[in-house]
Amino acid sequence: MPAILDRLLAAGKTQDDIASGTHISSRRLTEIASGSEPTLYELKILAKFADIRLSDLVNDRLETDQVRVLLRRTPRQRVVEADPAESFVRKIIKIGRFLPTDYSSPEWDWATSEHRTRSDAERDAEAFRSVFFGSNPVDPLVDLPRRAVEDAGVLLFVSSNRELDGLSCVVNHCRFVMLAPRFGPRMLYTLAHEIGHHAAHLSLDEDFVTSDENPENAALRHEDAASERYANAFASALLLPRAGVGIALDRIRKQLNSQRTELGDIEILYLAHVFGTSFEVAARRCEDLRLIQKGSGWALYENLCQNYGNPEKRAKEAGLPRRPPITFPPAPPMVVEAILHDIRRGELSVGKASELLEIGVTDVLKLNAMLT
Repeated sequence: MPAILDRLLAAGKTQDDIASGTHISSRRLTEIASGSEPTLYELKILAKFADIRLSDLVNDRLETDQVRVLLRRTPRQRVVEADPAESFVRKIIKIGRFLPTDYSSPEWDWATSEHRTRSDAERDAEAFRSVFFGSNPVDPLVDLPRRAVEDAGVLLFVSSNRELDGLSCVVNHCRFVMLAPRFGPRMLYTLAHEIGHHAAHLSLDEDFVTSDENPENAALRHEDAASERYANAFASALLLPRAGVGIALDRIRKQLNSQRTELGDIEILYLAHVFGTSFEVAARRCEDLRLIQKGSGWALYENLCQNYGNPEKRAKEAGLPRRPPITFPPAPPMVVEAILHDIRRGELSVGKASELLEIGVTDVLKLNAMLT
């Protein structure tokens, strides 16, 4: 369906409303919706009815073509009528227009593994920490969203679309990651997971896109597809480094005065709170490090859900320390600044900026005031 009809229908207009307001017959609108090419006259009439510029419609059509080409290159794990990745990619392409024309993401030369196995993921995660976190191989990475943008050159955005947990892609030599708004630790893991996809696809010369639905849950249940195992292993090793887990567990057990040889739910919850991850991610990491038996992480998780509602309620009841805050900015600073610059020049409305950044109009005005 052409983007113009998508816009009108999304705004609550019915096909009868459009026909009445444009004098284009319902039959003709049905033909256009089914793929018939609209004439220039029809586009002008539809643009006027929608109160948008004809040039915006042309951009929409080019954008739609680019989205379809990119998604056709992407292998699908399952057949779906409407690809939920499309709206994410569409936003990325729109946002990409606000990047400098000569901008490209920095090359990554820290990921040198070739086979993309679990062992490769461990080494690559250590290399990422070494490059971007220097001599700090063990501390929690709750500031990963900021460091990924400022140091690693990832163009990170948060979308209001909840159909997917995350998406990573390379478009026009730029590395993008899009996240859905979720529980902070879940978003942190998804970000690390998407960085893992970029580590597996180092080239900036070839566009690609991959999308994910709840990767942490699939990993804990050992249901992650082969193509996802490297990204899951990378994310776990990045957020819960082997040495850091050992140090943290030693301190946790001393604090709890625990004499047990087996790890229990409280120790794993503590570990999750220390490193800013969910219980599921911490449990799977403990399995990978052979601190608990394979499959026992899911059993512990199910037990917590049955007896307490969810792991976080168990943590609260047990009096565990509060989690460190994790902040996800809506968009990279250079993109926000470019959008605000266009507002000041009168080339972009505040409402359009709000739509692009997916934040309230009041928040856009506050940002504009802060940076003016």
